[in-house]
Amino acid sequence: MLRYVVTIIMLLPVHAFAGTTESVLQYIMDDYKAQCVAAQQESMEAMREGEDLNPVKIKFYDEDIYEIDITAQGKKATVFHASPWCPQIGFPWCGSGGCTSYVIVDGVSFETWGGRPVSVSVSDYRVVVIVPRTGGACVDANGSTLSNSASCSSVAVWDDQAKTFNSMPSIIPVFKVSDFMP
Repeated sequence: MLRYVVTIIMLLPVHAFAGTTESVLQYIMDDYKAQCVAAQQESMEAMREGEDLNPVKIKFYDEDIYEIDITAQGKKATVFHASPWCPQIGFPWCGSGGCTSYVIVDGVSFETWGGRPVSVSVSDYRVVVIVPRTGGACVDANGSTLSNSASCSSVAVWDDQAKTFNSMPSIIPVFKVSDFMP
């Protein structure tokens, strides 16, 4: 019986388990907070006895949480560009290629890597989401991987029927379903 229940659950679309945008965003931010606290505890163990061990607080930036249009009809997604600052370790979740971003649509989180995702209306009926990329994520017309200073972008389109993003196939998908589901 359990096998049948598990099989049925696996066949359900991801959006069947969606939370609210707010709960998904809080779940993601709580995970980053926990990682920061854990990193602080590791670095505090190396501190000399008697040094100030005030509780640390992760810093999230207002400009890293914003909305974008994903359809020409005005459907919105919430973006969390995960570049928080953690005391004593700085910005450990970002690198020269960018940061992880979460695009939350109807309570489902989609994950990508690079610069801050933006959306652009390309016609009266189509909006595309652009993810700026750099370096190893980019290739030229000959298929050669580029240096870290090179830039390129990946593009995806929201499919309202399938409740997911569509993009051209590549080694690195523009978006993948995130593990962050409450």
